[in-house]
This record gives sequence, C-alpha cells and structure tokens, in this order.
Amino acid sequence: MAATTSHLLTVEEFHALPEDSGPVYHELRHGEVVAVTRPKFRHYIIQLRLRDLLKPLAPPD
Repeated sequence: MAATTSHLLTVEEFHALPEDSGPVYHELRHGEVVAVTRPKFRHYIIQLRLRDLLKPLAPPD
C-alpha cells in the first residue's frame, strides 16, 4: 500500500485499500494512514508473559 492521501480517510475508504504484505502494515489513526512495523516473534512471547502475569489481577469473566 503506497497510497498517499490529501484528506482524512473514513473507515470504509481505508478498508477499500489493497491488503498489505511485507515488513510493514498500515493502520488508520484519526483518519490518517500510518505505516507500522510488524511485530517480531519475541514481541509476541513478551505479550504472552505479560498477559499471564496480569491475568490473576483481572476480575473474573
């Protein structure tokens, strides 16, 4: 996705853009398209560990 826009996008316009592939993906933030680096496997493992640490502190479902 190498589209450059001169106006803020709606969610519908953003979803109409082509799918991302490669080392970055794009998010819609306050109407602007922002390139974001894909998280690495290590990042995922850290997220799991944090979730496991915080889960006992969360109210029951």
